[in-house]
Amino acid sequence: MTQTQQFKRFLSLDILRGLTVASMITVNNPGSWGEPTFAPLRHAAWDGCTPTDLVFPFFLFCVGASIWFAYRKSNHELTTPAVTKILKRGLLIFLVGHLVGYYPFYRFGDIAPEQSWLGCLCSIVQILGLGLSIGSMVWFSNQKKSEELDPDYKRRRAWAWTLLGVGLVLAILPFPLLLGTPLKSLSSWRILGVFPRIAICFTVGALLALWLKTYKRISIALVLILAVYWIVSAMFGDFTLEGNLARTIDLAILGDAHMYHGEGIAFDPEGLWSTLPAVGTVLLGYMSGKLMGESTEDVKRNIITLAAVGGLLITLGLILNPYFPINKKLWSSSYVLYAGGLAMQVWALFAFLIDVRKKTKWTTFFAVFGTNALFTYCLSTFFVKVWGQSWFRVPMDGGERKMTVFSAWFTTLKEVMPVELASFLCALSLVALCWLVALPLYKRKIYIKL
Repeated sequence: MTQTQQFKRFLSLDILRGLTVASMITVNNPGSWGEPTFAPLRHAAWDGCTPTDLVFPFFLFCVGASIWFAYRKSNHELTTPAVTKILKRGLLIFLVGHLVGYYPFYRFGDIAPEQSWLGCLCSIVQILGLGLSIGSMVWFSNQKKSEELDPDYKRRRAWAWTLLGVGLVLAILPFPLLLGTPLKSLSSWRILGVFPRIAICFTVGALLALWLKTYKRISIALVLILAVYWIVSAMFGDFTLEGNLARTIDLAILGDAHMYHGEGIAFDPEGLWSTLPAVGTVLLGYMSGKLMGESTEDVKRNIITLAAVGGLLITLGLILNPYFPINKKLWSSSYVLYAGGLAMQVWALFAFLIDVRKKTKWTTFFAVFGTNALFTYCLSTFFVKVWGQSWFRVPMDGGERKMTVFSAWFTTLKEVMPVELASFLCALSLVALCWLVALPLYKRKIYIKL
């Protein structure tokens, strides 16, 4: 195998990742959670699987595939530097996730109506501060720490530390200082969530995959993970919302106050116990990346193999469904197989169209998201939170109504179209805004990696 072949890049993986991120932004940000949306844009109530339920496992699948490509230069050896790099990145993703979740750091309900304009100003200041902080951290992560390579390194480092400090001050202090608004309490802070799950699955999945190395060992580990999760969950609970083992463990370790309550009771769909099979999704992605990248002499054969294995996993997932139902919120073993198989088949399709047939004219939109995946997802969250706290009063029905920028846009749209379409277009507006911000980064080949 030549060096060029060995390090062949699969644009199709970037596109799959980009499609997944764009879909995550779309399904997580409807015009209003209290209004109807198109059925495919909703999660299954409990058992079952909608297109929306496939978005997160597809992302974790891409994480697993990316791990294989990221460590091919080091021959996938689990060295001390590799372990250190994995742990650092996992911790960074975990911390960034909590920073994003905690933003805007204050209790919105404590702001008086007459101070709403000042709240908007503080939001802008916070965004500036976060931008400076993130930019400084990105600079640190991309530097070759050598004065021989960069004689001005010390001076640049001093400026970066200064900007980081200024950024953190601007990000945290505006509301307490200008509005006298206390910071959010951590007594009911949700500990887990999307970013913590990504961090844990990346860290554990990468360490396991690099340690086990071969298809056989990784496959055995995957089977053990799914079997243990199924058997133990059945032994010490059931597969209902109230009685599942995942909820019991989270209540015992995290506590009711630190869990998600979107189901009406304390139940975290990204909880501790259900993260175990989610690691299996990462392992499926890693083995798929290994299949596609390890031997590039016959890409078509690899694509056919990937699609065939995906079909087998889908079948196995459906066979297991009556016994351990396909359930995204429990991340059931059947769900891992079913969603993982679909991810394999979609990647196989993209690889055939993009990497073999070179049909790439349509790919730029998704490549913008795929090359800065976590950054654009964070960006969407910041935008939504800024719009959600930038509120004003408008005359309506003979009185006044308090509205945010986002709710005003949704209200305007649903006046002229069905509410489901208005909700969908609101979400697409956010996708378009994030794309416009990320486009210059893509054109300049600036990749912000967490």
